[in-house]
Amino acid sequence: MVFNLKGECHRLQKLFRIKFMKKDKLKMKGWMNMTTLEKVKAIILKLKKKNITEADLKPEALLVENLKLDSLDYTELLVMAEETFAITIPQEDVKEMTTIAYAVAYLDKRIAK
Repeated sequence: MVFNLKGECHRLQKLFRIKFMKKDKLKMKGWMNMTTLEKVKAIILKLKKKNITEADLKPEALLVENLKLDSLDYTELLVMAEETFAITIPQEDVKEMTTIAYAVAYLDKRIAK
């Protein structure tokens, strides 16, 4: 599946910056004490798509195939991850994040830089 995130990402960033993941709210809810895996799972659950439950969010779960995220869901996930972790995810790195485990490893690597 090919994702064209360039235009969608910028358009959605503003929307999600207002609607989701404001840093002051995150600190109040203990967000800062969560592991990267817990944060990624929380972000996916916030998408509220396809009746995804906590049990579905295994590290080996494929984002597109198992969790049935379409391109818009995937874009929302990336925007929310960028906001949460205060990073920018380059288009060429998006292909690396096929499973929850790969997404967590990628985010941990980027945060460590």
